[in-house]
Amino acid sequence: MAQLLINSKIESVGVPVPNVHVKIMDIETGTKEKSLGESGEIFVAGPQVMLGYHNNHEAIAETMAEMDGKTWMKTGIGIWLTQKKTC
Repeated sequence: MAQLLINSKIESVGVPVPNVHVKIMDIETGTKEKSLGESGEIFVAGPQVMLGYHNNHEAIAETMAEMDGKTWMKTGIGIWLTQKKTC
């Protein structure tokens, strides 16, 4: 599960490379997309993101999520969304 760093600020995390999709999701449940001014966990999807763990369904359930017809990897990275999402 993602954990936020209190009183820590990084100016920018940059822009995703082509064909990478990014969502900021609720840290507790991973089921609700967050909005400007809210904290969340970075989820990524794309052709270069792993599909899961071989024969380890528990690890897959902890790190992967199916949404919008894509397999998303839960990065465990907490973020505070302070600017307009561009990805």
